[in-house]
Amino acid sequence: MLLETYSNEKKKLSPNSLMTSIDNSIIENFLGSNILWKSYDLLSQETTIKINKILAEEYSKGTSITNIRRKISNEITDLTKYRLDSIIRTEANNIGNISRETSYRQLDPENTRLYKMKGPIDNRTAESTLEVYQRQGNGLPLEELRSLVKEVAMKYSPKTYLEDRPWQIHINGRAQLSIIL
Repeated sequence: MLLETYSNEKKKLSPNSLMTSIDNSIIENFLGSNILWKSYDLLSQETTIKINKILAEEYSKGTSITNIRRKISNEITDLTKYRLDSIIRTEANNIGNISRETSYRQLDPENTRLYKMKGPIDNRTAESTLEVYQRQGNGLPLEELRSLVKEVAMKYSPKTYLEDRPWQIHINGRAQLSIIL
């Protein structure tokens, strides 16, 4: 019975199950926030609106990051590949982490579980991300982890941290919110 419960919870929490059933309210909040306007400060308003629309529409359909990148680059030709990849990676990770947070709050309404930021550790891993990984230890309650991410993000990247992007340690970040089972 315990193994079956663990298996069912693990299926509910798998990245694929979370990412294919994104709550439309998350996409609406994403579009209504100031995130994208601040992310694309050097782009025209028209270009920003196009990117916002494509990201929201394609992400809500479950389109892969590769296909979203292709669609944006076909429709908006004045972006460098690096800039486009940075925007997509940052905002897709943001939406994914907010989706995970929403799912975790439904699964753990009393906030009795522990959470961690997880991701690759390689030559591209930022010092700020390594600091979060080290300070979170074996996990923290959700709100404590959120506070830690904000504190570290403000320490290393005060100009790019946004309240609307609470789990993004830095631009281009790959760390994902995870629950400890």
